[in-house]
Amino acid sequence: ALPICTREGEATFSYLEIENGTPILALKDQKDIALEITVTNYPSDPSRPKEDGDDAHEANLVVHFPDTLSYSSYIEREGYPGKQLTCSPATNDSSVICELGNPFKRNSNVTFYVILSTSKLSVDTTNLEIDLKLQTTSSQANLTPVVAKAQVVVELLLSVSGIAKPSQVYFGGTVVGESAVKSEEDVGSLIEYEFRVINMGRSEEH
Repeated sequence: ALPICTREGEATFSYLEIENGTPILALKDQKDIALEITVTNYPSDPSRPKEDGDDAHEANLVVHFPDTLSYSSYIEREGYPGKQLTCSPATNDSSVICELGNPFKRNSNVTFYVILSTSKLSVDTTNLEIDLKLQTTSSQANLTPVVAKAQVVVELLLSVSGIAKPSQVYFGGTVVGESAVKSEEDVGSLIEYEFRVINMGRSEEH
């Protein structure tokens, strides 16, 4: 499976934790996630490298994601023999097309990250599926689409504080038993509590 990552810095990524074989995306205040992708053009049988593995002309990768995500940017980590990757959003706003090279030469490889914004994700989002499909005008069998999946858990960073009004109360009466309390006034002075809950993380106005 293709790894979905959280973005820890400008170009620093961490793989998701795996629970029961499923990647778990714990969203707190992250603004985006990343999909780590590696594409190679190697011979299918290394022992007979001259039988296949020719240059792939007009090679590109189409990444299709749900409408809860949106394309942000891409970062190329490494490529051989040289960097020639370009990614741009498609007209339907739910796909991005990454051009791998024309041609994507024999024995080439490239590793890059597609950055996707999470601003549209809400507490109702329970999972993500991102489809990837390679395309080329050259003869190429078995270009099977790949799906990257993750379970989504939205964690709200809440802060709770409270104050009492008045802040101090002194008791100066006679202590009586519970059976002697006949009215609210017998309990003592009225104290009001005010609580404030602040969401320190994601906005859920969706």
